[in-house]
Order: sequence, then structure tokens, then C-alpha cells
Amino acid sequence: MQLNYSDAWNHTNATSSVEPCTTIDIVLNAYYVPFIYGTTFVLGSSLNTVAIVVYVFAMKEWNRSNIFLFNLLLADLLYIFNLPFLVSVYMNNGVWYYGPLYCKIMRYLYHANLYTSILFLSCVSMDRYLLIAHPVKSAQLFKKWHAVLISMLIWVIVTLELLPMFFLITVEGISNSTELKCLDYASSGDVGTTFIFSMTVTFTGFLIPFGILVYSYVLVVRVLKDMQQRLKKTSEKAGKPLTLIVFAMVLFSASFFPYHVMRNARIATRMFYEPTSCPLIICRVLYNITRPLSSLNSCLNPVFYFLVGDSFRDKLLFFFKRKPKNKKPESITSVSTPAEPI
Repeated sequence: MQLNYSDAWNHTNATSSVEPCTTIDIVLNAYYVPFIYGTTFVLGSSLNTVAIVVYVFAMKEWNRSNIFLFNLLLADLLYIFNLPFLVSVYMNNGVWYYGPLYCKIMRYLYHANLYTSILFLSCVSMDRYLLIAHPVKSAQLFKKWHAVLISMLIWVIVTLELLPMFFLITVEGISNSTELKCLDYASSGDVGTTFIFSMTVTFTGFLIPFGILVYSYVLVVRVLKDMQQRLKKTSEKAGKPLTLIVFAMVLFSASFFPYHVMRNARIATRMFYEPTSCPLIICRVLYNITRPLSSLNSCLNPVFYFLVGDSFRDKLLFFFKRKPKNKKPESITSVSTPAEPI
């Protein structure tokens, strides 16, 4: 998560023309940001803990999507359990008590969660398409060990991609005090280098994987509509997969797109405006609004697990001693093969 106290708390004596802008920034940091992070921690830790219990203790047969989603779950938990530290920082006027190293680790975990989420869900989207359009061929050529290998590669790629953050993130001292503040890389370091890094990560870590995700789901829609036209009397329409598609698109468009736009805008304004200027403060305010919202995907991902297919849902109901509903005959919404059930 990114903390942006450096400008807001260091310029409380700003001129009257920028005082309203500064006031909004301080209010957001004092109330809005810790509320969103606190809510994310409570909901995310509860939902993801239930999900990991189901995966570890109830789900005996894993398919490729389960492997990708379990890795997504691990990324969410690594990030979520850092949120109490962030909340405590915001509740203490931006003071960082946990040392320079953990400041960098915490920032890394946020971005690792962000970009592994996009990559793993891109993998799930491709897997959905293959299972629906080419169920037999995908089961023969795309094995579970391939999913394990891809997951390992994703972790390695994201780790290497984000390594420059450890040099861009700084921990600074507060004026006339021995206390520290932990700045995110969008708010610290050389602005030119930071902007190049941010744009590179936006393209490779967000735009390309997100484009793959969108393209995969467009293919799924086409296949489902074609199957519906050929099987007009199916007992179940394509509503469930289409609902899944809409949910995924809305989730990631709302969570990730605004954050990346405002992060790059935030860095760009540092090139052209003074820290006390109202345009820069307004941009920082918008950035501070979108940044916590990008963390809400950690709460919503368990809903995605529930929607992906019957396997996780049935195991969840069984775990809580509830009998799952009798399954309907296979339809175009639940395409599977013996080797890789959906």
C-alpha cells in the first residue's frame, strides 16, 4: 500500500489557495484510507481463510484452475495480514514504527498481490476457454503439472519485475523528530526513474495480462453463444458463465484500471508542480482514493472462486455440513472432461 503523508503533513502552513486541497488530503488519510484497509482486512482475512481451509482440507481432486486460484489465494493472504500495520500507521499520522526493511517488504507485497492477481486470473480465463472450446484436446495437452510450472514462473517473473522497487522506495525522517515515514515509490525517489518504472510495470504487468483476460472471455462468450444456438433446448442457459465474465470484467476494471491511471498521473505531476500546488494535491487526493480500492479485490476474489465452478462450491457446502443441491445434467455452462473437471 502507498502512504502519501510526506506532502500533506509537511505543508500544513500552505497558503490559503491550497488549504482546502490539503485539508481534503489529510481527511482522506485520517479516515477514508484506514477505514477501507480495515474493512479489507476483516472481510479478506475471514473469506480467504475459509477458502484456504476448503482447498487444503476438503478438495481432494484439483484441476488446473484450482492450482491458479490457490496461488491467487496465497498472494491475497500474504498481503491481507500486512494491513493491520498499515492501519496503525494511518491512525498515527503517518508515523512508521517498523523499520526501513519492512517498509520495502510491505510495498512489495502490495504490488506482488496486484500483479499476481492479474496474471493468475488471466491463466484462469484461458483455462476456461480451453475447457469450453476444446475440452478433450486441452485435457490431453495441458496437464496439471503445467499449471504448477506456470504458477512458479509467475511468482519468479513478478519478483524480478518488482525488484527495482526496493531501490525506489524510501523511508524518510519527519522534521524535528526521530520518527520515520514510509513512502511509496510513486511519492519518493527520482521522479524520472520512477515514472519510467511505473509505465513499464503498467504495460507488462497490467495492460498485457488484462488484454489476455478480456480476449479470453470474449472467446468464451462466442463459444457459448454458438453452442446455445446449436443446443436450443438445453436445461440451463449460458447465464452462469456470462455472469462470471461480467463479474470478472467489472471487478478488475474497477479495482486496477483507476489505480494505474492515477499512479502514473501522480508521478507525472511531481515533474511539473511544486509539492504545495493545488493541482498536485488534487492528483494525490484522487490517487489516495483509487489506491485503497485496488486492495478490495482481495475480498472479492473468494466470490470469484465460488463462481468459477461447482467443485469449490460443493466442497464449501460440504465443509459446513450442508448438502449441496443435486447437480443437473451437464450443459453448456459446465463443460468438463474426466481428466480436468471444471
